[in-house]
Amino acid sequence: MPEFKIKGNLLYLKDIDLFLGGFCFESSSSQANIFTLDVFVQPLFIPCEYLFFTYGKRLPSSGRAGEKWWTYSEDTKDEVMSGVRSSIIDQGLHFLHDRLPIEKFLHTYGNDINHPDVNIAESVCYAYLLNNPKRESEAINHLNALLENVQNDIMTNSDLLWLNDVKKRVELIANYMKKNERIKAIDQLNEWKEYTLAQLKIDRQ
Repeated sequence: MPEFKIKGNLLYLKDIDLFLGGFCFESSSSQANIFTLDVFVQPLFIPCEYLFFTYGKRLPSSGRAGEKWWTYSEDTKDEVMSGVRSSIIDQGLHFLHDRLPIEKFLHTYGNDINHPDVNIAESVCYAYLLNNPKRESEAINHLNALLENVQNDIMTNSDLLWLNDVKKRVELIANYMKKNERIKAIDQLNEWKEYTLAQLKIDRQ
């Protein structure tokens, strides 16, 4: 699969633009010979220090519908790896193809612009902004609605400090847009993308 690179337990697409797409293998903390396999896309323009699978799917163990754990031994490792490869090709690649690039991401998740989870709404809101340069008034409306939702969440969940980080980000992008400084808004989203890539130690070469 020449279009992918390997980094530790991560198999990711070399062609990185606004999203990281790929597969993550996670071993069990209690048994080293069992693992899970997730396919995912991660919006890089949300500054983050870790992988998250909000836009992801766990691939079930080969031949065992609904079973999330893959189990291997010296006797079965070739069979298991063959099953992993089949799951990646038959399910995982279709998942990625349906969500990348940004136009497909919005086709799949665009209706989540008003999602009650502000993390999801933030990703979709910025994706619309990045993909629709001529619809600035619509972008501002989305940002204002998102900001209102974040502020409401802060009022009812004041102990969730991460909501303040979301609020600061949304306010920053919204203020740029209100001042007709879309280029600065895009530059900021790209800066966050570079930050996320650096934190994840993802090599684009």
